[in-house]
Amino acid sequence: MQNSVFLYKIIRKMYRSFPQYLKEIFPCKMQKISLNVGLNCPNRDGSIGRGGCTYCNNRSFNPAYCELEKSVTQQLDEGVAFFAHKYPEMEYLAYFQSYTNTYGEASRLRSYYEEALAYPKVRGLIIATRPDCISPSLMDYFAELSQRTFLLIELGVESLNDETLRLINRGHDAACARQCVHALAARGIPVGIHIILGLPGESREQMLASAVELSNWPITTLKLHQLQLIKDTVLARQVAEQPDFVQLFSLDEYIAFLAQYMARLRPDIVLDRFVSQSPKEYLIAPDWGLKNFEFTHRLDNYLRRHNIRQGCLYINDNKTDIKPINPMKINKNYKLRQVAGETIVVNQGKGGMDMTRIISLNDSARFLYESFVGKDFTAEDAAAALVRQYGIDSALAAKDAQTWIDALLKCKVIE
Repeated sequence: MQNSVFLYKIIRKMYRSFPQYLKEIFPCKMQKISLNVGLNCPNRDGSIGRGGCTYCNNRSFNPAYCELEKSVTQQLDEGVAFFAHKYPEMEYLAYFQSYTNTYGEASRLRSYYEEALAYPKVRGLIIATRPDCISPSLMDYFAELSQRTFLLIELGVESLNDETLRLINRGHDAACARQCVHALAARGIPVGIHIILGLPGESREQMLASAVELSNWPITTLKLHQLQLIKDTVLARQVAEQPDFVQLFSLDEYIAFLAQYMARLRPDIVLDRFVSQSPKEYLIAPDWGLKNFEFTHRLDNYLRRHNIRQGCLYINDNKTDIKPINPMKINKNYKLRQVAGETIVVNQGKGGMDMTRIISLNDSARFLYESFVGKDFTAEDAAAALVRQYGIDSALAAKDAQTWIDALLKCKVIE
């Protein structure tokens, strides 16, 4: 009797992208619309500091329709008008982007969120904020909100190096960020992290170590971009006075470094962005002259050329919740054979080939078989191999690895 083991087709992307993530949730094309509701930051207004982050000039990333005198609805109207002519069937995520969007009176904040959700074709919210500005009561509200709509809380963490956080006048430390991420995730709220690569006081080795550390946090998405020098910022003045205060990436350096960073990330983390390009009227350096999609194309080519996949160097150091399991092994009497262009497993014991025990394998099932023949392995090992090879979600990999194991156990291929 012939049995068939089918898992899934190869995913050819070398990383898990944000558009891919949205396709898993929504049936149509989605677009973020940035909003500015005139909030402040605690390291600007004196609550914890003055002057804001040394690298920051909010004008450099605010779309033209994000003007303070406009309501949430007016900004959405103009954002939809900007995008709808190209994709009439598109739906939207309201993106509270500028400054700290959980820093204010609770009822006022909720009114902004609810106004956005009431807008036609808005299917969810992305709320950018700081890890030191979300109260427990607001987290509870977000937990309720995430039950009725798409919600992503995007935390500006920027660095896991406390000395770097001090140098950029961030106003919080890495422990604060870690605690906030865990508190949100414990309530079932998806969390995104924003990291800037190349900040002062942080070596390339420390940045790579942060990829390892972040992979142990319960985050859903990650935004990355290179440090840029922006006009009218403290950092621009510091570099003018001391040119070696930061070491800006060249384009080729950044792509090569980013590939190494991605290789160390947990494979199921959704990568939302890799690069930022501020408007020329604000940008001092580096000016690479590339649009985001052009940069991504170059990065994709580099990853394929060097066979670097997100998570290919990832090591899970957070295994405290994994239950012990007895290792399995592929029965040595079973062998792979190619028959009429199909990969099969047959029992070839002392009595010769048993044609009543034939299992047909697709490419991914064959990959697992070849990965573990002659070795002890667990279901976790099989799932990890699928994640490394195909760049899929860890939950899906665990499910498919178990499907493969169950099928082969049933036929006594695994013992």
